[in-house]
Amino acid sequence: MAAIASTDVTITQQASIGVPGKTWIAGRKRHGLVSIAFGNAALTYPSGGIPMPAASFFGMARNVDTLVLSDPSNASGLLWKYDHSNKTMKGYFPGPILFVEEVVTVASNTGTLAYIPAYIVGVEVTAGSVTGGFHTIPVGETPATLEVAVGLTTGVLTFFATDAVTSVRVTYIPLRTGGYFSAANRVIDEVVVASASGVNTASRAALVQYVYDDTDGARCIPEPPGEQPTATHNCVLDINNTAVTSIDSHADDAGNSLKVTYFKHAALPTGATLFVDDADITLASEAFNFHTGTGTRSFPVMPGFGTNLVGEETATHVCDALAGPSATPAAAIASWNPTANTLTTNHTTAITTTAISWLILDSFLLGEGSLIEMGTNFVVPAQTLYAQVIGW
Repeated sequence: MAAIASTDVTITQQASIGVPGKTWIAGRKRHGLVSIAFGNAALTYPSGGIPMPAASFFGMARNVDTLVLSDPSNASGLLWKYDHSNKTMKGYFPGPILFVEEVVTVASNTGTLAYIPAYIVGVEVTAGSVTGGFHTIPVGETPATLEVAVGLTTGVLTFFATDAVTSVRVTYIPLRTGGYFSAANRVIDEVVVASASGVNTASRAALVQYVYDDTDGARCIPEPPGEQPTATHNCVLDINNTAVTSIDSHADDAGNSLKVTYFKHAALPTGATLFVDDADITLASEAFNFHTGTGTRSFPVMPGFGTNLVGEETATHVCDALAGPSATPAAAIASWNPTANTLTTNHTTAITTTAISWLILDSFLLGEGSLIEMGTNFVVPAQTLYAQVIGW
């Protein structure tokens, strides 16, 4: 489908009571009233918002400073805001704090999430030459097999060509306008220098999406905190190392540039205990139920290392890829079910403990009431808004 362009937006100047023309001067600014019609249930929402026509369409000679929008006849439930910097209208709506197993169609190795992601918990490829759990890496990097490069500001997913992916299920938190899962609290691709003795991120983290070795073009595989990395491109991510987040790298990787994407711990709601440190959780028959387990939880308990489930088979370290509740756990994939509040693994030698941090997904405290911007797959229904125009 094509995205809405400025030529698909119809601006109609409106007469104002007591004003002889359709614009008037007040406070050294020109003012006017217009209707703005767009959308036809066929065109999609563009990245960054719907572009507005030139100032002349609004009755302005040079520029539009702002649009004061109202939508008394809009029954769609969508909220529209004018983005002055980009001259676009952005659409928002209230929505859930978590999307579970959104199905994305992939063509020519790319697909797009319905909404901009804040934090991705699980990626399961269900159709392709390779299927199962995949791990996230930074956008712009070349994915290897079982990896997906994620555009965290666009929702675009890029897969390894030879994996021939055609369908994927993604479980993720959508980016919101406010609350914890907003852009202000996320750090994308902070660069730190790898060190065998450890390096700290600029801020302490609560959730880490990935650590990526940009020098070698390789995903860093996390191992349990308190250990030493056992191989090149492995790392130990200690999310709470005396109130900082530290990354220990293998000696062979020392001096390499690492990209780290995370949500800040300091931005969590004060007075609430939502963060669960990376103390070991002991599994029973390779599963754990947070409803009935230690520290019983009524809200979903969400993994804190992105798509990485770090654990131990007795003394052997493992790192499974996480997927949603429909996934069949196997040697390299674990299933996280937020509704049942369970984690399930399946190895020949059983995983006995996990070694990651967790976040209690209290939707009220974390800001579920804030809004989600539409994604580029959103088909915009017919809309007519009204606006006071201020400019010159």
